[in-house]
Parts: sequence; structure tokens; C-alpha cells
Amino acid sequence: MTLPGRVYSVENARGRFSMTVADYKDAEKLHTERSTLCQKKGGEGDACMNSWRGDVAGAMGWGTWQFLRRNSRVTFYGLYIADLVPGHWVQLLNADESRTFGAVHMHGTRLYILEATVPKGAPAPGLFQQSLMFLDEQGNIIRYRNYYSPYHSDEWKFPAAPPPRAR
Repeated sequence: MTLPGRVYSVENARGRFSMTVADYKDAEKLHTERSTLCQKKGGEGDACMNSWRGDVAGAMGWGTWQFLRRNSRVTFYGLYIADLVPGHWVQLLNADESRTFGAVHMHGTRLYILEATVPKGAPAPGLFQQSLMFLDEQGNIIRYRNYYSPYHSDEWKFPAAPPPRAR
């Protein structure tokens, strides 16, 4: 499914730093339209399945897979937390011995993919992903009291209501 998104990036002698943001707010609508059109054309069963929930729930896994499938050696893969918004953290050693650090988070209806690649011998680019902060509509920093999840709640509503904030 093609969703609206934007890539913010800079490249210089220190490396390449980018953040990709994909917006899933219309995922349910787009999947429903695709499913309805498929059924009108005579499709059935799994061919016309409306899989928007799986698309949303699998967004971080898909974003992380974009790193793992590269022709690079994975040197670290694990959980990463930014302001109590869980995500995935990946570190790669590339064929030219440059290093790539990636972080993938889902907050609200948006998927965030941060990537920093630095040349061989340069300091690790960990500060780039560590600089990620989530802001509310007024531009205030968000920090939750509990782990945040956009798709786990008592109701299957997307995005799920966030937990209380710490500040």
C-alpha cells in the first residue's frame, strides 16, 4: 500500500542522516477501498482481504526489515525507547566498513525511520537517533508514564488513546 510520506535528509563529510515519516492515518480507508474494488472485480477470500490492521501493526517490523535485508552485517538489533515510545534499533557494518544506525518508531498514525551512516573510522552515529523527540499539537515535548502503543488498547481503534503523560 502506498501511503503519504516524506524524507528529510542531509549528507556531508560526516555522513548521511535521514528521517523518513510515513502517515498511516488513511490506512483503513485505503485498504477498504482496495478490498471493495477487488470484490467488485470478482475477487474473493484472501485476495480481497481488508488487512489494514495488520498493515498498521506490522509497520515497525516492515521498517526494520528495510535495514535487515541489506547486504550488511547486523552488529546489533534490539528494543529502543524514545520518550517511552518503543521502537527497534539496528546497527549495521556495511561492506565499505561504514556504519549505519537505524531506529524505527510508530507514534500516533506516523511511522518514523531514522537512519545515520558514517564513514569508516568516524564516531558512531548514535546521537542522531537519540535526538528523536515527540511533540504534541502545540509543540510541547511528550513523555508518557507508561510505554506508548498506537495499536494496543481495549478497543481496536487506531490510533489507540495514549497513556497518561509524565509531564
